[in-house]
Formats: sequence, C-alpha cells, structure tokens
Amino acid sequence: MAENEYIQNMTPAGQQWFAAEQPAKKHSGLGITSFVLAIVAFLIMFVLVVMAGVMTTVAGGRMDEQSPQAVVVGCSMILTAMLYILGIGLAIGGLCQRNRYKIFSILGLVLNIVFILGIAMLMLIGILSA
Repeated sequence: MAENEYIQNMTPAGQQWFAAEQPAKKHSGLGITSFVLAIVAFLIMFVLVVMAGVMTTVAGGRMDEQSPQAVVVGCSMILTAMLYILGIGLAIGGLCQRNRYKIFSILGLVLNIVFILGIAMLMLIGILSA
C-alpha cells in the first residue's frame, strides 16, 4: 500500500479509516555488525594461522611454545575466537528484532558458527598431531 493511500471504506457514521503508515523496513544493525565481525575475525584468524605456520617453519618444524611470539599468537587466536562468540550473540539479537530484515543476522550467525567449528577442527588436528 502506498504511503498516502487510504482505505475507501465508509463506516455507518460516515468516517473514513486511514491506513496506518508502515515504517520502512531496515536491515538489522546488530545483524550487519555480526556479519562484518565474522569477516574481520576470519581475516585476523587467517593472518594468525599463517604467522604460526611461518614461525613453525622457521623453527625447523617444531614451534617453541614458550617463545613470546608464540604466546602472542596463541592469545590472539583465543581473543579472535571470543569475537566469534560475540558475533553469535549479536546475530541472535538481530534475529529477535521486529520489523527488520534478517538476512545479515542469518549470515552472521552461520558464518560465526562455521568459523568457530573451523577453529575447533584446527585445535583437534593440533592435539592429534602432537
């Protein structure tokens, strides 16, 4: 229904009923934030995994877990995983909003869950190879 259209029905008293104007539906800000956070966290995690691979290669195939560089990379990976958890929370919040498009919330939720599962797989591979 157009913004300025009204319903032509006349009541017995002769009053006209005007259609309630619907606010324009917008994308959820929480959903967009969740989606962007998933992409940024993935890029950060990719760089950290590459850094860990380079450090392992330079060290001759075995990383020194006590080195300051390894500790920084490990802590950064944990913080990045927390970003994924934050993204999941934002996506759920975006899905609960009314009168909002849900596409970015759904994309953010799916990406954050897939990336968390990817981290879990990397950790499992690391544990099994030790």
